[in-house]
Amino acid sequence: MKPNFFILWVDDTKTFVESVQDPILELLTGKGFTVKIDWHKSEAGVLDRLKDTDVDLIVVDYNLPKTKGDELIEKIRSKNYCQDIVFYSQDGRPDDPFKQNPPDGVFFAKREDAKDRIKRIISYKMKRLSDIVFFRGWVVADAIELEKQLETVLCRCFPDKQHPLIRRFLEQNRAYDFGQKHSILSGIINDSITELSNDKDAAEKVKALSECKKVLNCFADEVIEIRNTAAHQASEYAADGIRKIKSRRKLKAEVLVTEEECAKIRRKLQGHKANFDKLLTLLP
Repeated sequence: MKPNFFILWVDDTKTFVESVQDPILELLTGKGFTVKIDWHKSEAGVLDRLKDTDVDLIVVDYNLPKTKGDELIEKIRSKNYCQDIVFYSQDGRPDDPFKQNPPDGVFFAKREDAKDRIKRIISYKMKRLSDIVFFRGWVVADAIELEKQLETVLCRCFPDKQHPLIRRFLEQNRAYDFGQKHSILSGIINDSITELSNDKDAAEKVKALSECKKVLNCFADEVIEIRNTAAHQASEYAADGIRKIKSRRKLKAEVLVTEEECAKIRRKLQGHKANFDKLLTLLP
């Protein structure tokens, strides 16, 4: 899910990375992200990582073993990877030809200023994510990932896709959509709680399932409704210039597209992801 923020950091001195990372982690977690910093001490493995990972930001030191930072950046750009790159050095003066004509999206800093430079770039990226176009894109994409996760839970319960309950939904509705999958899972949890409620040895499991059900009860409003609103409703400007989208289903309800609201939505999506992970350990 995109509520994860992935930083690819290349510096041969891990202690420096560790000394400046905490404020960066704090900034991103405050915006509703789970953060992963993937540290490399040289260019080894960097291009391979970019092949198989959705990297959000690249940070590169100039003084690297064998290959210098500017050479690594040129290799990254030659492979058409377009992530923003923060490029720093001890004196802030990477070799002049590169600095005079750098690739697009490369931001220079002295080593001692790298932390603040990274934070500014991240803050700007957060503002972009609250743009209405980006907002629609990541909300729908993250909802799709959650639907896949929901399907994984259901497949655990119903290895046979022709299970009578699913067949009934198809016959009655000619569809087996997001909302119906949610309804089926709610029913499964209710049945499991009822079946286990008289078993004293299952008290902890009943408690855990009840907690999962409480989170799942919010799923329609916090995921399905937000996804449908972002995907299908027109936006308009509020009086203060903030973009808003009126709810598709609830009268008078609306979503304000601000950094704060985006952070709230990301945290809720993360909560539902964690809930599905937990259900996979509880259901058969």
